[in-house]
Amino acid sequence: MAIAVLDVEADALRIARRWIRYPAALWAAGALLYIVLSMKVPSAALGSVHPVYAVVALLVFLPAVLGSRLAGRVLGWRPIAGLGLVSYAFYLWHQAVIEQWMRLSALPTWLLGALSMATVLAISVVSYRLVELPVLRAVRHRGRT
Repeated sequence: MAIAVLDVEADALRIARRWIRYPAALWAAGALLYIVLSMKVPSAALGSVHPVYAVVALLVFLPAVLGSRLAGRVLGWRPIAGLGLVSYAFYLWHQAVIEQWMRLSALPTWLLGALSMATVLAISVVSYRLVELPVLRAVRHRGRT
């Protein structure tokens, strides 16, 4: 939401662009912070939403939103753009899939995470193609925005 506000407010956007001289450094800091949090902080201590993850998101996505050339190349890459298409379905399915894998399996955490993400991605692609895309086409066909 803060990034959307920055995008609307031209003065705030100009100020933010001055701060972001090294987008790769912000991405690296966001990724490092996320890795440290994921490995060192017990998940029960974080709850379902933790404010530090907002900082991670800001460090990772602010350079992309503010239009660096590297961001354009990375976000324009076909696999990344495809992930963007199914991201809403991914969001909808991830919690249920992760909980099911945790309930059904006693695998190591890293393997459980990898299986969960692969499963969620597969379900998200199917969900996007069978549900979301037909609805979007129907709405466009009717001339609505």
